[in-house]
Amino acid sequence: MSLFGELDLENAADDPFAIPPGTYSATLTKVSQENPKDPSKRPGFVFEYTITNPDDDPEVEAATGLNISEWKTIPVPGDDSPEAKRNRAFIKQRLLSLGVKPEDLDTVGADDLVGTDVVLTVKKNGEYTNVTQVKLPVDDDA
Repeated sequence: MSLFGELDLENAADDPFAIPPGTYSATLTKVSQENPKDPSKRPGFVFEYTITNPDDDPEVEAATGLNISEWKTIPVPGDDSPEAKRNRAFIKQRLLSLGVKPEDLDTVGADDLVGTDVVLTVKKNGEYTNVTQVKLPVDDDA
């Protein structure tokens, strides 16, 4: 028996942080403002989610407890370029999908958002894994 034989490494995931494409229940666990690795790029808001209740598919089930994040570039205040307008729209879209009321968009804080339960969609785009949709869970009792 080899040193690693009992670990069944042949069937282990190639990437320990990989989240397969699919739809997941998750909780928003962190919202922060961060600087990009490339200093020529704008800072962004990072929304980090923790997968809480994936589908019954064993491959998807392995994602329970893993984190996935998305980056929303912060435009320069007062910049009315098409790119800045698009970046503001992406941030607004995400806040609304997290249940923020339109009248609270300019006053909501990270603490107001952390702990929000969501349903998110993950897609693979080349080497990147992206959050492509976030919505509030549907209340089956309603």
